[in-house]
Amino acid sequence: MKLYQALTLFSATGALSASTIPHASNIEGVLRYTHQFAPFSGGYGKVPDPPGAAPRKQILTSPSKIPGAQRVKIRSGPYNVASMSKKSASGHAGMLENYPDTAVDKPCEECTLLWQQAGMEYPNGTVANVDTGMWLHHMVHFNKGPTRWDPTGKDRFCIPFLPVFLSPKTSERFYTAGNERTLMDYNPQGKEGDLTTGSGYYLRKEDKFAFLVELMNMNMVDTVVYITMVYDFLPGPLPEGWTEAKTVWLDANQCGTSEVWPPQEKGTFTIDTQPWKPNFEGKLLWSIVHQHDGGMDVEVRNTNNTVCKGVAKYSETPAYIYRGSSMGGDKVAKDHISSMPGCGAEGSAGLEVKRDQVWSLKGKYDYDQREGNLENGRQAEIMVLGLLLVSVPPGPLTPLISKWTYS
Repeated sequence: MKLYQALTLFSATGALSASTIPHASNIEGVLRYTHQFAPFSGGYGKVPDPPGAAPRKQILTSPSKIPGAQRVKIRSGPYNVASMSKKSASGHAGMLENYPDTAVDKPCEECTLLWQQAGMEYPNGTVANVDTGMWLHHMVHFNKGPTRWDPTGKDRFCIPFLPVFLSPKTSERFYTAGNERTLMDYNPQGKEGDLTTGSGYYLRKEDKFAFLVELMNMNMVDTVVYITMVYDFLPGPLPEGWTEAKTVWLDANQCGTSEVWPPQEKGTFTIDTQPWKPNFEGKLLWSIVHQHDGGMDVEVRNTNNTVCKGVAKYSETPAYIYRGSSMGGDKVAKDHISSMPGCGAEGSAGLEVKRDQVWSLKGKYDYDQREGNLENGRQAEIMVLGLLLVSVPPGPLTPLISKWTYS
């Protein structure tokens, strides 16, 4: 699809106006995303369920101590990912790149999410990971509804919303995962056996889900996988006395592709995300952070003070050790990030988020300590990304200021 066609479609969603036309610096990012608007050629992308595939919806037993909590696993896709011998439209080998899926099932019609975690599986239900040549490079989980808006994308031209035909005025990026598959706890201060107080991500009947997925196949054969999402939830309306959870997306290329080129090929360096001046107020519940191989840690910062630090851990299980070979100038690191905890109830939770503050992330990389991934003989693009989870009063949330602004 041509660029002007993509922009015309996006204008129809209400997200594009004269004040939000992209600058020239964003055009590369627009082009990298909009090639996904057209049907994916060659049979790659979303395909029918193969014969004998595991069920798309699986009812599980929830370990939650919150009365009435239920657990379900939803399998989305499946997605056919090209082998390393084939390149995507932007030249990346073995990559299903920024692929939009606008038909994603919710775990319920109306419920309160307590917890969620992404994963990736083969059709038969076994886990797909680096040790078998598959990589959940990253995925973005969108929610569209009449009460939804994206705190760092509202009133801006925000490229990630393009492929899924959404507007940051009426939808939000509320969860994300890389291959470390970090969980999001929406009720980190919940008390065992107690429903009188708590917090959760309240799903309304009108809400609709979409994914933007980027999957990597390091094998020499095309491979079909599912994205899985496990949810713990309470059916029905938000419990009385509970607060709602609102997420804030922060990254180093805000409203771009989220990726940046590393400033050097060796040694240590840091990358800051674009700052956010809060356009709503509340209390910090939780945060998750993400970076690529070679990363050491990500600091969550409030007005230049470190709130907490998420430290990258590598190859904690054999599933995160790559045993394949290199291909030309492309070299995959042997050891991969396997977990990256953010801030939970034991640390910064309860800290106020106020409109006179400035929030950001600072990510540290060290290629001398941890191997990065090479593409065409140089260090591949990297991320410093995170989500802040903020407790707010129940009901529709109105922005305090009209536009997202830089500090």
